[in-house]
Amino acid sequence: MRQCLLMMPLLLATAAPSDLLGTLRATPVESLAVALRRFESGAGLPEQGGDAALVLGRLHYARGEYRAAADAFGRAAARLEPGRKPEARYWAGLCWLALGDVPQARSALEEVARSSGAQRPLALLALAQSWELAGKPDRAFDLLGRLLEGNPGEAGPAALARFAALAERFEQPEQAHRARVRLLRDYPSSLEAAGARLAAAPVAVPGAHAR
Repeated sequence: MRQCLLMMPLLLATAAPSDLLGTLRATPVESLAVALRRFESGAGLPEQGGDAALVLGRLHYARGEYRAAADAFGRAAARLEPGRKPEARYWAGLCWLALGDVPQARSALEEVARSSGAQRPLALLALAQSWELAGKPDRAFDLLGRLLEGNPGEAGPAALARFAALAERFEQPEQAHRARVRLLRDYPSSLEAAGARLAAAPVAVPGAHAR
């Protein structure tokens, strides 16, 4: 099929007006970026243009076009109402991380981390990753601890796994153990929990049971 059916769940992860939804469903995938940019430029209300820029950013992000995605998310943040800006700023931060621009990423993510929106836990996790990229694992460790003091939500599995790894690096085995216990208890079906179980499994030694 020529339409962007496989990308629809990602692109529609944000609220969008009905006329924008119509554009998404009616436009061939190879023309979608142009159609979204046209919709953004011609939108009568700033919020509608912001919606289009947000969806366009998701499209570029899914394609691995991180610079174009960061630009689109930046335009979305400028046009969306205050309560929705953190979503655009969070995604922009991820784009800058993918591009290796840690200062730009941190600027966007710190703004989201100061908010009370749904993206706050994920922004704190991404901020911790930015500190590790900057060669400051101690800052990442402190930030993950702050995140895990409350309910980390969907950021929980990755935050707990990374916190445990850093705790071991800083020779704090009790904290590492508690983090892994919490990971297995609260997120038993996560990939991180599967990795923790695998790491804790005894290693089979060939011939160990041979008589």
